[in-house]
Amino acid sequence: MTNIWLLSRESMKGMDLLTIAVDVLHACEQLSSKEKVLSKEEIEQKLDKGFELFEMLEKVAKDQISKKYPKDLYLLMVVEALEQATGLPPSELAQKLHKGKLEFKAKTPSEETKDILKKLTQKMMGITSRSVDAISTALH
Repeated sequence: MTNIWLLSRESMKGMDLLTIAVDVLHACEQLSSKEKVLSKEEIEQKLDKGFELFEMLEKVAKDQISKKYPKDLYLLMVVEALEQATGLPPSELAQKLHKGKLEFKAKTPSEETKDILKKLTQKMMGITSRSVDAISTALH
């Protein structure tokens, strides 16, 4: 039962972070859209969440560089998957995440930052769906 609890916890964290990433992507699209669905305040709030998300991931990438033991294994899996998706080593990914974080703070995400966010979303979907599949398998 402990394994199911751990998988469930990981899945819930993945869903929460995935929801944030998708919301941030939507806000990025709304910045350049003529047909606004979100208010200016909602867009800004979601971009602030992008800042927080990139800040978390940047810290994990930096910890990876300094060989610190990760405090959050889920985030480590996400960062490693993002490294693979972007083809960037941890040091360069940390720099790109830092740059993206500053762009989210300024409410001006670049195409490069949006591309990293899209890849991040795809990787989180994969990791989270595998966790959910593992729970389903464990329960049957």
